Amino acid sequence: MKSVKLFLILIVNVGLIFGQSDFSFVFLPDIHLRPDSATEANFELLTKQINNLRPDFIVTGGDMIYTAINVDEKKAKVLFDFMESKLNELNMPVYYTIGNHEIVGVLAESGMEISHPLWGKGMYEKLYGKRYYSFTHFGWKFFLLDGIKILERERSYTQGVDSVQIEWLKNELLLTDINTPIYSFNTYSVAQSPPRH
Repeated sequence: MKSVKLFLILIVNVGLIFGQSDFSFVFLPDIHLRPDSATEANFELLTKQINNLRPDFIVTGGDMIYTAINVDEKKAKVLFDFMESKLNELNMPVYYTIGNHEIVGVLAESGMEISHPLWGKGMYEKLYGKRYYSFTHFGWKFFLLDGIKILERERSYTQGVDSVQIEWLKNELLLTDINTPIYSFNTYSVAQSPPRH
């Protein structure tokens, strides 16, 4: 929990350095929510701390649940429902980023067929919409990307941003004012940029 506080302080200082309006957010990666008493107790403490800090919003860093990669769609839905119930206890907007734990049934042990419409990223997209998107806040533009590439033949995954997202990102950047500072998140990295000159 101390690392979340530290990260929040660093984010606020970045905003001050680039002369933008003051705001704060929490980056919340790898929370691995699942319905068990220890997870619930720990997340309740974290929720209280974050709500007391009152950031403007939260960005998850993927791996919000533990884990859908080796289960079928019914078990995955239980995990997503639990995650939503817990994240709804936070008093500010939460922006989701997909991680490898949110891809459903990818491992062969799940018993799911690749042709199932909820396999892989299908369930995530059905529940939450696009797996990559942008939003703006106080003059900053935030890009949330999908950093997971599914290897269908191997029934596995690796890291990387696909070509569809790269094209979308190029177009988004062309439409973004050159003086707008940006933040980019994906499952494997976070990058921040001052205004481009």
